[in-house]
Amino acid sequence: AFYYDEENFGVDFECRELGGELEQDARKMRAEMLDKLSLHDDGLTEKLLEEEEPEEGEILEVLRRGTLSGELTPVLCGSAFKNKGVQQLLDALIQFLPSPLDIPPIAGIHPDTQAEVTRTSSEEEPLCALTFKVASDPFAGQLNFIRVYSGVFRTGKSAYNPRKRKHERIGNLVKLHANKREDIQELLAGDIGAVLGMDLITGDSLCPKDASVVLEKSQFPEPVMDLAIEPKTKPDQEKLHEALKRLIQEDPSFRSRIEPETGQIVISGMGELHLEVMVDRLQREFR
Repeated sequence: AFYYDEENFGVDFECRELGGELEQDARKMRAEMLDKLSLHDDGLTEKLLEEEEPEEGEILEVLRRGTLSGELTPVLCGSAFKNKGVQQLLDALIQFLPSPLDIPPIAGIHPDTQAEVTRTSSEEEPLCALTFKVASDPFAGQLNFIRVYSGVFRTGKSAYNPRKRKHERIGNLVKLHANKREDIQELLAGDIGAVLGMDLITGDSLCPKDASVVLEKSQFPEPVMDLAIEPKTKPDQEKLHEALKRLIQEDPSFRSRIEPETGQIVISGMGELHLEVMVDRLQREFR
């Protein structure tokens, strides 16, 4: 069992042997787990029938195959609030979930011919990247989160944006580690990172012009609730419009408009909580 150090919020932990009833319960449950895993692997079945102890690597391999096929779902215990089990969860993500090489080639369409285009996860393929999120940074400006499906996404180079039908220069690239940033020069096929200095929106595809591809865009529902807002002072009106523009770039399910009859600024979202969060962000982040 894993024991976590309460004083440093679970950063340090150690594995200790169980004893007494806990050990008996653990052995019983492990036997049940191996019995169920054996249904998915003949080699594991033979070892259990011969009463041989399977190696850890064999068990992990069966778990990985079953997870990738959708036949098995690993369940882990932990507490994010107390930072317990986080390390084991991260290890399980690497051990069991598919890497970019385990998934089929990504499919999109050519922006002009509408023919299907596929890209395999390889650095040798033409660039194919997707902007899956946009965020506002108070110091750096717009932060665009990019997933590279093929090719190399390199700072200082240019990429073609089929939505705008023009090339855009790739700005500074960073990898995000919680609240820390690491400056990098390139993202390779399968990598996720963020780029600064590009005017993108969620769902934008980036590629070479001579190998254009538009990946499937996310479908966002129409807003269901409206709320009228107004700036405290007249000079704040321009700031409010700019802040709303940045929030809309981040969240495509959020909208704003000016009512022609009353001149009021009306924001629209997916519900009362959604609008409350947006108003709170306007007050905190865009003073």
